[in-house]
Amino acid sequence: MPQKTLIIFDLDGTLIDDYQTIVEAFNYAMRRLYRPEQSYETIKYRVGSGHRNLLAPFLASAEELDAAEKFYKERYDQLLPHHTRLFPGVSALLTDLQKQGYLLGAASNKIRRYSLTILQHLGIASLFQTIICQDDVDGRLKPDPAMLLTILERMRKTPVEALYVGDTLIDIETGRQANIDTIVVLTGSERKETLLQAAPLALLQSVTDLPAYLESATDS
Repeated sequence: MPQKTLIIFDLDGTLIDDYQTIVEAFNYAMRRLYRPEQSYETIKYRVGSGHRNLLAPFLASAEELDAAEKFYKERYDQLLPHHTRLFPGVSALLTDLQKQGYLLGAASNKIRRYSLTILQHLGIASLFQTIICQDDVDGRLKPDPAMLLTILERMRKTPVEALYVGDTLIDIETGRQANIDTIVVLTGSERKETLLQAAPLALLQSVTDLPAYLESATDS
């Protein structure tokens, strides 16, 4: 693997566990519209492509989707960021990577306000040189590569100098479209077998396995 100087991270399922907040906001919207609530697992494995795409399969019309989005945001705003947590070891990982000289970026399908609120609450916002969210790229959600390409431009890096770390098929496709090597982890919204079929550069148990992978890739 070529030497990497920039590591870009997805947020949900990769660095942070926001699933409880998402599930509660989702089911609040369902209750308000007299729709059946869904299980934690059902919702978790659909996270990754924005809240409208999360809600849409369970609703009957565009009007209902608009109403559900309003209720979802209302409840999400109330809960954020109190139920959101870092996966174990993430803060130390990011700090160590920064000390080793890596530039760090974050790319999230969340809106910027949500992402910054979470990252600041968790104490890791300052570890990123750049954070790009859907509203920074005119709402272009992953797998559109706009977020990754914007980070490359801001950091003055080429795709070969960057590594993208995510947790979903969407992340793999996003990296592919941006021509950036992509690693995925098993702490998020996809099952191992599904991710392996998409042939990422590597599949790790968690993001804290990244330093060992980088060391082995550099030595090889």
